[in-house]
Amino acid sequence: MKGERGFTLLETSIALLILAVVGLGVSSLFFYAITNNSGAGDRAAAMALAQQQLEQLSSVSFDNLEATVTATGGTSKTVTNAGRQYQVTTSFTYSPVAPATPTLKTITITVTPLGRSTALSTSTVTIITQRASLKTGPYSG
Repeated sequence: MKGERGFTLLETSIALLILAVVGLGVSSLFFYAITNNSGAGDRAAAMALAQQQLEQLSSVSFDNLEATVTATGGTSKTVTNAGRQYQVTTSFTYSPVAPATPTLKTITITVTPLGRSTALSTSTVTIITQRASLKTGPYSG
């Protein structure tokens, strides 16, 4: 029929090129989302492991923390949880610093996922808490 025109080969090629550029942009977005989701899963598992370690230390008495965790540099160990390996470092400091009888200890637990090379999945989780002794301080009374 007269007046009807179809697409030319040039118009079709340009439309396919635009579609290809948009498709590449969307595929990179999916890759970014997958990387972030796996990193979030590692951080969640690391946080759960740090909380487990903290709960184990809460069952230790205030005076016996030294037997469980060394004051100089802390202890470091590799733990496997949910099929992944994590580096767990535990340390504590006295408050006030190195008194004869400490009344407050600050415990730091740091968990780092091992074995992955992406920056998002190797983020470290740190939990800091304080434990007080049951002894009465100098201001009680």
